[in-house]
Amino acid sequence: MSDEGHPSSASGPESTFDLLDRVRARPHMFVRQGRLEELEAMLWGFEYALLTRGIVNPLPSMMQSGFSQWLRLKYRWSLSAGWAYAIQAHAAPGQSSIDLFFELFAQYRELSKTVELELTLSPHHQPSDEMDRPEKVQVLRYRPEPLHIIRLFYPHRIEETCVSGPNAEEATKLRDAIDWLTRRLGIQEQDFED
Repeated sequence: MSDEGHPSSASGPESTFDLLDRVRARPHMFVRQGRLEELEAMLWGFEYALLTRGIVNPLPSMMQSGFSQWLRLKYRWSLSAGWAYAIQAHAAPGQSSIDLFFELFAQYRELSKTVELELTLSPHHQPSDEMDRPEKVQVLRYRPEPLHIIRLFYPHRIEETCVSGPNAEEATKLRDAIDWLTRRLGIQEQDFED
């Protein structure tokens, strides 16, 4: 076990958080010249590899549907150029962006990802557009924040998407996730009760 209570492995990191623990211990070995964009790209690649192999990461995501949305909701930052750029833009004079990243990451890793709703799709649940039909869906909440994510399970991959709604700049709601699932897959609220 690592100092933070997450499993670690001598052969390689088992989770994004394990990888970040290694980066924090030796940042210049992983991130040349302290360029946060390199760390962002490395994390996207690592988590994308997990998703495309169907590996469920029980920890909050460092990709767009997790860390970026949390920063946007909590700090009201624009994330249009990615979280690395946003962190660099908001670092205090004399503060390294890597140090600010790890301060923010320490807060983020305390969030608890919980499954609010889960449904294995029936034949009548069909996509309304060109999206592939998932086998199962979950609505996740990153507690205690008002941040909801939709996870889509396909035969050989998993995707996560951000929930949007009328007040998504301030919070997302379970209702927003259900509305998205209704529009995109024909899932009704009562389907979760069966």
